[in-house]
Amino acid sequence: MAICATLVIPIWATQSIDSLWGATFLIGLATAAHQAFSANLYTLPSDVFPRGAVGSVVGIGGKVGNYTVKLKKYDDSTAAAGKWDQATCDANATAHASNAAEVAVMGTYNSGCAIEEIPTLNQAPNGPLLMVSHANTNPGLTKTWDPGTPAKYYPSGKRKCYWMATCANYLSPTRAELNAGVDLSGEIESVTGFSLTAAMVNVPDMGSRFVQQIPGALESSKYDITFYQDAHSGDVRSLFAIGVTGFVSMLWDGDVSGQLMDVFPVQVASTAPDPSINKAAMLAVDFAPSGVPAIGVVIPAG
Repeated sequence: MAICATLVIPIWATQSIDSLWGATFLIGLATAAHQAFSANLYTLPSDVFPRGAVGSVVGIGGKVGNYTVKLKKYDDSTAAAGKWDQATCDANATAHASNAAEVAVMGTYNSGCAIEEIPTLNQAPNGPLLMVSHANTNPGLTKTWDPGTPAKYYPSGKRKCYWMATCANYLSPTRAELNAGVDLSGEIESVTGFSLTAAMVNVPDMGSRFVQQIPGALESSKYDITFYQDAHSGDVRSLFAIGVTGFVSMLWDGDVSGQLMDVFPVQVASTAPDPSINKAAMLAVDFAPSGVPAIGVVIPAG
């Protein structure tokens, strides 16, 4: 094993070697030595300990104190999309954040999916969840790159959600209407949906094998908000009785005049307590879209 560890050291010289084959040789030598080291490490317990103790010794490798370390796999893609899917990433992020036993996320494979998940992971009930990815390539996830990055991906304490029972013109709500609404921000555990998407329509051209697409019908799937059931606050079921209509305003970057928000006309479709007994008591409210969302509305001054 000492020989294997030593053979990895020359890889540092690859940065100063002009020969492609020379660099390839050193990298190959280092990876082979690493594999040999790992193979020897895996067989070490059976070489050192009695046969009856090997299983217990190997099991210790998956323990941290009184805790057992396990890997739970998530798939951010769908067969229909053939790639990562926004709704799936959002759902996985919610699952990560709501599972008190999860301590970190290894992934995602795509930067776009990471951008979807980070805001939710950053506001997990038990504290922000660590994300470590071997594949994300967007520098703005961890350092200043595009305007507002990376701070805009970590909106703790900034994002606001208001419920307006009435609004004269939801395409341009007034400050008085926002102030008269109910600030739900402090009660929310997770949010799913609340976006407007366009179906794509194929436009084939018989003179080309390439099939162009144009934007088709606008659509918006159901919206879900999961609330905490707090003994020191009101029950949201008194606010969201089934059939109630109103407007959910999402102020993604906080209640800052001049910034943009999205306003969603909705009707309450259902409310249901979470039956889980191993996490905080929560209540899920499903909203049905009742009108075209107003996307990018300027937040009024107040």
